[in-house]
Amino acid sequence: MRIPVCILAACVAANLSLPCALPCKAAETVETKPSAIVWENGVTPDTPAEEMSPVQEIKTPSVSDDAAAQVAKLVNEEREKAGLSTLAYDADLCKAAEVRAQEIVTSFSHDRPDGSSCFTVLKEMGISYVACGENIAKGSQSPESVMDGWMHSAGHKANILNSLFTKIGVAMAKVGNTRYWVQIFTA
Repeated sequence: MRIPVCILAACVAANLSLPCALPCKAAETVETKPSAIVWENGVTPDTPAEEMSPVQEIKTPSVSDDAAAQVAKLVNEEREKAGLSTLAYDADLCKAAEVRAQEIVTSFSHDRPDGSSCFTVLKEMGISYVACGENIAKGSQSPESVMDGWMHSAGHKANILNSLFTKIGVAMAKVGNTRYWVQIFTA
């Protein structure tokens, strides 16, 4: 099995067994360097944390028509088109995705703000797995647009269509008019 170096390195660094299916790039504009961050409302890198606006809205996934549930539905539609089994929409994974959605607001990266792997959130929440993956995106305004971006990105599409995965958690954080999306997959 050939594994792209960036995926292999990320899996080894995170102490994960392969395949962990960590995508190499985000589907949307990836902003991981402080110099590339778009600062809104007069906030700069020197603004004290207490003066910054907190995340204004976190969409808690549920079985209703919210954005996160719609993303999970669209994932399963793509999987069915590819002849794959659907993923279970898992409440614990949704909580982990919610944590990650809040984190990528301040650090848009597969690494957590403390520098650890994105998958450490699973261990912290007591979620066991044999394989896992994460997709993140920033800026898409609807479930359809974020899914379109992910399906047009080889790494993200590979996570969505990974036949090993059996569960999904999805969350969306919104700050101002910017939406931050997270999908976490496990098997």
